[in-house]
Amino acid sequence: MLCLRYIAIALVSLFSVNIYGNNGEIVDIPLQKIYTPHGLDTSEKIHIVVEAKLPDYCFDSTIEVKYEVNSYTKEITFYAYAPIPQHDDFCIQSQKTLLKEIVMGNLERGEWKIILNKDTEDYYETNIFINDQLLKNSGILKLANITSVDYEYGDKFFILNGIAESDCDALNGEPIFISNGKNTLTVIPQISKSSYSIPLYYPSVCPKKQISFSHKVYFPEDLDLEEKTVLLHIKSSGKKSYNFLVELP
Repeated sequence: MLCLRYIAIALVSLFSVNIYGNNGEIVDIPLQKIYTPHGLDTSEKIHIVVEAKLPDYCFDSTIEVKYEVNSYTKEITFYAYAPIPQHDDFCIQSQKTLLKEIVMGNLERGEWKIILNKDTEDYYETNIFINDQLLKNSGILKLANITSVDYEYGDKFFILNGIAESDCDALNGEPIFISNGKNTLTVIPQISKSSYSIPLYYPSVCPKKQISFSHKVYFPEDLDLEEKTVLLHIKSSGKKSYNFLVELP
């Protein structure tokens, strides 16, 4: 028993720890990286994903990310902050990576500048381009309703799980992949309708019964991305998109 106590003390000593009091302070959180999915258009709400480095493991995912839109200069400025934990706790002094998706309103067509950590030493900027109803003009049939995504870090594939509105709805082959050329891969799963007849002389009848589906998708081999660790941004007709950091093969 004494030996186990010494082992526990040694493990705690191995990490730097900090004990927070109930001071209620708020600290700025630097945003380290931004992921800007291509496939953004004027007909949909804009999704931007930012990567933050929390100071230690006592900070949770409740950080606030705010943005300001300047329509005149076409600039969007992001900044983040978080409350220092309100409870006494042992905190491993190692930075914690957090992905935060920001769902914005519609933006007008054109090139927009994205700014992180304005007026600080962590200043960073990049550009996004908003297309004119890309999904409509690119021949996409209908977005699939994705309910979950299965992915194990390092795999060469991921699995899309979703719900179709009837037996006539089916995933239309492989999803569309759109690369931003740097660190983000947008995935657009499509639904198409197939003819279904009961009996054969009613070719247009589709049973209105929801069905679930699972579809394994392999990463394309000819992706043009600068980085190997990228954000996988999966669109869905539901209320949310899905975002994962993946290691490309």
